[in-house]
Order: sequence, then structure tokens, then C-alpha cells
Amino acid sequence: MIGQVLQVVIRHPIVTGVVLGVASLSWSFSSIAVRAKTTAYFMNSGDKNSGTAFSFAFVTAPDESKAKELARGLVSEKLAACVNIVPKILSVYEWEGKINEDNEVLMMIKTRTNRVDELSAYIRKHHPYEVAEVIAATITQGNAPYLKWLGEVVPDVNKKL
Repeated sequence: MIGQVLQVVIRHPIVTGVVLGVASLSWSFSSIAVRAKTTAYFMNSGDKNSGTAFSFAFVTAPDESKAKELARGLVSEKLAACVNIVPKILSVYEWEGKINEDNEVLMMIKTRTNRVDELSAYIRKHHPYEVAEVIAATITQGNAPYLKWLGEVVPDVNKKL
């Protein structure tokens, strides 16, 4: 195959630059991937019942003020280690039979997997929407020091006194 590619390059000089560019780009990506693989440290997030598993949750809020209020509550109640607030998202959804478009704020919440139910209950209690969005997924890998910090900040529900 390599011989065939080289023959194409020799017989079609216009293509030479493109092929060489793609080859060097491919080499660059593979060398970046190798470097990233050897310099990044990842930790599996663990078993969800053991208290070592971590999750992230998405919650939308009507405005930045409400998102900050919810975020501060989650962090102070030790239900989240960190909440990123992303302003100015547009949500398109169906509600009560009609299509709506609303500007909202997205909250990206990091927590323990075994605390997601409590986090969801907190959101339902303090959120102004009739049906608040709380969508969570397990973190399968991540930066080990970050996950360690997350585990230190959000107590394991199984170890409560």
C-alpha cells in the first residue's frame, strides 16, 4: 500500500503536497496522542455503590442569579465539589403541547455518584421550574488528583455518621 501511495505521488505531482500534508498531519496527531498518553494520568472512577464513583450532572436554570444560588447551595451542602455555570444557552423544547425557545443557563455539576439522588432532591426543592432538568452520567475516567479532590470535598453517603 505504501508503495502504491508513493507511486501516486510521483505520477501526480499536484497531489504530492496534499499527500505529504496529510501524512505529516497524521504523524503530528499520532505523536500528540502518544505524548498525551504517556504524560496524562487517569483514574477510573470506580464502582457506583462503593462511594468512589463520581458523576457529573447537567441542570438548567432560568438565569445566572438562580444558577449561582443553586450552585452555592449544592457546594455548601456538600452535594457538589464544583459547579460550572455556562451562560446564554438556548433551549428548544416541547412543553404542554407547544414548542418553546428560552434563554437559560447551564450548570455542570461534579459530585459522587451515590449523592446524585440527594442532589436531584435539592434541585427539585429549590428550583423555580415545575419540572427541573437533572441529568447525570458517571465519570468513567479523569485526572486522578482532581477526582481525589472531588472525593475529599463531597463526603461518601455510605460513610455518614
